[in-house]
Amino acid sequence: MAGSRGAGSSKVHGRTLVLFFAAGVTALGVWGFDSLTGFETQPFWDKLYATLQLFVLESGSLDVILGGQNPPTVPWQLQLARFLAPTVTVFTAVAAVSALALIFREQMSRMRVRWFVRDHVIICGLGRCGSRLARAFRARGDQVVVIEADELSPSVGESREAGAIVLTGNGTDRSLLRRCRLQKARCLIAVCGDDGVNAEVTLVAHELSGASRRQPLACYAQVVDVHLRDMLREFAITSPNASSFRLDAFDAAERGAPLILAAFPPMGEQGDT
Repeated sequence: MAGSRGAGSSKVHGRTLVLFFAAGVTALGVWGFDSLTGFETQPFWDKLYATLQLFVLESGSLDVILGGQNPPTVPWQLQLARFLAPTVTVFTAVAAVSALALIFREQMSRMRVRWFVRDHVIICGLGRCGSRLARAFRARGDQVVVIEADELSPSVGESREAGAIVLTGNGTDRSLLRRCRLQKARCLIAVCGDDGVNAEVTLVAHELSGASRRQPLACYAQVVDVHLRDMLREFAITSPNASSFRLDAFDAAERGAPLILAAFPPMGEQGDT
């Protein structure tokens, strides 16, 4: 989940940078209006109001502000603010449109999962192993739903191009797993790059799978630690839901994606489907 923290941190830093930049432009504009001949005697709030109008291109015509009289010279502070303020506005608008596009795409993905997906594969994590599995399952015709915490990961776009549905979030989120229709899934694969997270994903999936499934949920978890791997396997065997939940904890370095695919044949090759 380090990628999630990194992406979230970069977003916060980006917003903070924009806020500081906007504050700097505002201060520059107020300073410029304070130095503007014919406007320097105006109250501070008028200067602030005129500065804020720079962000929507309403104070570009100084003769309007000065009652039809052009100033002999425009202070460099104001001249600079007049060009920088619209830049902040454009950048903010582009960011807002991008955010709305992401929200719309996320909602459409969730609708697709809710109404059109069943007998599918759920993959938690789009690292090297997860992205390879997503493309491989899609290449042979399986429906794939991916949960990835880092919406900026290059693998997100690649998986979508391959036909997978990608939802942004944490694979340990119970509500998100329900929205992925875990009850209707054939297989869940946890390859988040962290043993603890992968183990938690399998435990949450075990809790949600229940005993009402027609077929057992095949669950694969990438776990490097040998002791944790053995504990998960023992838990899967001795749990009350053992008949509806099959768990295989593996080390990708030992088995890798091809062996997972071989152990989990396509729908058309399963005799019970």
